[in-house]
Amino acid sequence: FYEVAEIFGIQEDEVPFDTPKPTKLVKEIIRASASKHSLVLDFFAGSGTTGHAVIDLNHEDKGTRQFILVTNNDEVVNGNSYKIMADVCYPRIKKTIKGYNGNKGLGNSIKYYKTDFIGKNNILNATDQDKIELAHNAGELLAIAENTLELIKQDKFYQLFENSNKEKYTAVYF
Repeated sequence: FYEVAEIFGIQEDEVPFDTPKPTKLVKEIIRASASKHSLVLDFFAGSGTTGHAVIDLNHEDKGTRQFILVTNNDEVVNGNSYKIMADVCYPRIKKTIKGYNGNKGLGNSIKYYKTDFIGKNNILNATDQDKIELAHNAGELLAIAENTLELIKQDKFYQLFENSNKEKYTAVYF
């Protein structure tokens, strides 16, 4: 809680999120499991700890890791409703990049995409089929991040994208 409270300049009991992960722990997991040039995907981004950890780790070791954070925007914590992506995750990443409360920013850039839930049910009643459909549509986000925007083949098991020069490919397996 302390880290999120410091970033937003609020008291710990005002943090609009009840389970932020420790950035140091996520950094160590990334350091141990990914190269300096990896793409890190977090489908349950919450307060944005994974993005914060990637930016911090890149700053430390001159890595070029990228990240994609995905989360629903609605969250109820202690009876209060918050827009987690709009009010917590995205602002946290921006503050990590630009600086906050006298702390120097770590630099980087960010793109923020808003989407609607895909499927027959809302996110709170999502079926396995809804989740599969969502995962298939997330492949396009990976293609955007890799600048491989042309879909060349897909089926229920994978998607294959390429860049306009046909020199770079992104494959997403389900």
